[in-house]
Amino acid sequence: WLGVSLQALPEDLAKRHGLAAGAGALVTEVVVGSPADKAGLKAGDVIVAFGGPPVPSLEALVNRVRTADVGNKVAVEVVRDGGKKTVVVEMTKMPELFGR
Repeated sequence: WLGVSLQALPEDLAKRHGLAAGAGALVTEVVVGSPADKAGLKAGDVIVAFGGPPVPSLEALVNRVRTADVGNKVAVEVVRDGGKKTVVVEMTKMPELFGR
C-alpha cells in the first residue's frame, strides 16, 4: 500500500515538465499517515519511477505498487517544482479501513 490517489498525467502537464505524454502518474491526494505521507510525497508530484525503472503509464505504476512486497523500501522518483527528487517509501499492508 502506498497511500495515494493517482491519475494519468495530463498532456499539458507532461509538456510543462518535459515528460512524454502518458508517462508517469500525477499524485492527486496523499493519505495522512500513509507510507507516501511518511516518505514526503505530496499532491501535485509526478511519479516518474518506482523501484528503479521509469513508469511508462499510470497502469504500470499501479501494477508495480500492487506487486511490491510489504516491508520493502522502494525508491520513488518524482518531478516536483521543475526538478527531480527521490524519496524512499517503506511499503506496508493496506489498513482494513481502506477495504483490503
